[in-house]
Amino acid sequence: MRSRTTDEGARVLVIGASAGIGAAFAVRAVAGGAEVVVTARRADRLADTVAEAGGGHVVVGDLRSEEDCRRMVADAVDVMGGIDLVMYSAGFAPLRSVADADEADLAAVFETNVFGVQHVLRAAVPQVAPGGIVAVLSSESVMRPWAGLGIYASSKAAVEPATRTWPPKLRPYSAE
Repeated sequence: MRSRTTDEGARVLVIGASAGIGAAFAVRAVAGGAEVVVTARRADRLADTVAEAGGGHVVVGDLRSEEDCRRMVADAVDVMGGIDLVMYSAGFAPLRSVADADEADLAAVFETNVFGVQHVLRAAVPQVAPGGIVAVLSSESVMRPWAGLGIYASSKAAVEPATRTWPPKLRPYSAE
């Protein structure tokens, strides 16, 4: 069975494609024939992802800004004519213990990993084609937090029940 993300002509929006899972997913989707828009804050890293993939479109934005999230989704729709799959793989972690984290660390993590998800979903879900998929990645650190990732794990734990409470018709894909 072929994946919707690799079908020829699938329209894929990858949030957090400047590195890691998001970049790898974008590369794989382009290789499979999908039309892909990659988003993140760092334009140079997105350009690297598109170059490695051999295709794709760059849209730079900050997930901490609701306005940027709306614009990123609107730009993706303009470029691709719609969205079949949204992959939210962004995540920010300052790699500090909870005791060493300051208010700025907490704000940056939760603004990116929690508020950013909600900003993107509010903008993207109404744009996803019937039968499309919205996937929001979490982390195994939710169940097994590691030293230095307590705040990150807390933010990912906050996202899991939040995405499950979206109305069923609009709910992101869950691998439960």
